[in-house]
Amino acid sequence: MRLRSVLAWASTAALAATIGLSANQVPAATAAEETWVSEATLAGVSDSVTATYLDLLAGSVPAEEVEIGAVDAYMADHGVDASAANRNLAIQAAFTELDGHISQIAGDVLSSTWTHHGKVPVLEVRLKEGTDDATIVKALTDLSPLIVVTVGADESAARDLQAVATALAGLDGVVGIGVDGATGKVQVDVGAELRGSAGADDAVRSSLTQSGILPESVIIEVSEGTVGDTRRGGLHMSSCTTGFSVQNSSGTKGIITAGHCGNSQSYRLYGSPTWYSMTYQNELRSANADLQWHTTAATEEPRFHANSTSSSRVLTSVVPRADQGGDYVCSRGKASGYRCGNLTSISYQPTWSGACPNTTCNAVFVRVDAGTAGGDSGSPWFNANAGYGIQKGGSSTYSVYTSTNYFGSLGVAVFYG
Repeated sequence: MRLRSVLAWASTAALAATIGLSANQVPAATAAEETWVSEATLAGVSDSVTATYLDLLAGSVPAEEVEIGAVDAYMADHGVDASAANRNLAIQAAFTELDGHISQIAGDVLSSTWTHHGKVPVLEVRLKEGTDDATIVKALTDLSPLIVVTVGADESAARDLQAVATALAGLDGVVGIGVDGATGKVQVDVGAELRGSAGADDAVRSSLTQSGILPESVIIEVSEGTVGDTRRGGLHMSSCTTGFSVQNSSGTKGIITAGHCGNSQSYRLYGSPTWYSMTYQNELRSANADLQWHTTAATEEPRFHANSTSSSRVLTSVVPRADQGGDYVCSRGKASGYRCGNLTSISYQPTWSGACPNTTCNAVFVRVDAGTAGGDSGSPWFNANAGYGIQKGGSSTYSVYTSTNYFGSLGVAVFYG
């Protein structure tokens, strides 16, 4: 049975009947009262859901909708065995299938969703500040016992992010600021400029304290190596990596990559010494995006390289930025190869030099706990057959990408197989 058939239900009880669970095997779903879901609430959900429910839900997901190649990395990142990693990645795919139902139920009061990874993945549905509709909350939590609902989390985070950004304005060495989506704390990435014997984060802590912000409420991470867009990189390009296949409104097809890459590019297939020319079409380096696209003499296909260089995958969908929160995602870069990590922020503002030329970047980029290296820019971020975005920059400890939401601003859209 395909997952889309399984998720045609409108209640947990219906799902239980569909996959053969008795009523006492399906616990009640949870509605969190706090603005940010607490560790206690997450632990309560994990402890209340039966292994039978989890295994049957995971088993209902088609294999092609699970990022199987990420199992080893997921095991290392989350301290689980191979069986739990496979199961949790399948449950993440099930959450993706729930997005449409969640949007229909919540409508305009839906803000975003966030997947909390742990012993058991839990999906937090975040409603807009001021929402007070018990009917909506019940309908959402009835979808699955793995759903919790919070209200006002994103607005609270946006205010905190603005306060920290103001406090640190003009401080050399702060290379990025974003909301850590799992905890609600503001994360500040610090580059080599603030290194010193007294501690790399002392200047940040001092500026926060002077502004009346408790440093303990901020996550400060020191980046290793150089941070920025100088991370040139699916397929090898002259100085970057190809992303997804795209087309414009006239039906002209091409390949998208990062906007800061050079306009003159060629590409080659894996295992081949032959380079093929590309024709530059347009680029967008704005407060929201770092993108460009090229056409080639080849017939573009909706495929990309993931955990294999000998075979490619068909792109079947994209995931909007608001639905990406907390997902475990992967990329194929020219330099780093196949790599995966936890998505930590969907509200990230790169502040390194030249990040958004002639303007200040908006907090709409996405941050992943997976490092990057020279050659990776433009590479695709994905989970299974779904596209998430295009690599922008980062450091050896994390990556930043432009969400697929902004492809339309370049005048193109991905096409599917």
